[in-house]
Amino acid sequence: MGQADDNPNKRVIPIIIEKKNLQCAGGKVILKGDVIVTFKAVTLPGGVRVVAPNGRLKMERFRGTAENNGIKRKLAVKNLKPLNPQFHFEGNKGFFNFRFEVTGPKIGMGSPLLFVVKYRPNVYTFENGEVTEMFPDKKPNVQCCEGFCP
Repeated sequence: MGQADDNPNKRVIPIIIEKKNLQCAGGKVILKGDVIVTFKAVTLPGGVRVVAPNGRLKMERFRGTAENNGIKRKLAVKNLKPLNPQFHFEGNKGFFNFRFEVTGPKIGMGSPLLFVVKYRPNVYTFENGEVTEMFPDKKPNVQCCEGFCP
């Protein structure tokens, strides 16, 4: 995926999700935005040098809507964070996971809309302290939540 600011260790993961019938939303959901992941070179015990996400994720340009019976509701994103395990390595490949919650107004007498999106695994390669390629999860998991998202 794309580099941000010509920095090989700052990567952009485009969020483009369209769910035709998400039950808790009562219909179609569209999410768009960019997750910015910053990596840093680190030395593990035993002197092994790897490149790892620095733990800070940032969502930019988020737009989300839920449509039910011709009525569109604006959605918001919250709680963007790494999932445990935060990352692991196999040679010059790294793997990491992240999640975020999406909220919106309730439908009728129901509870406010709440669902979680999980991207796992996201794979990247690195060399000489820099990320060389990025392969985000192509099928993120979208799951409705009842007051709390796992």
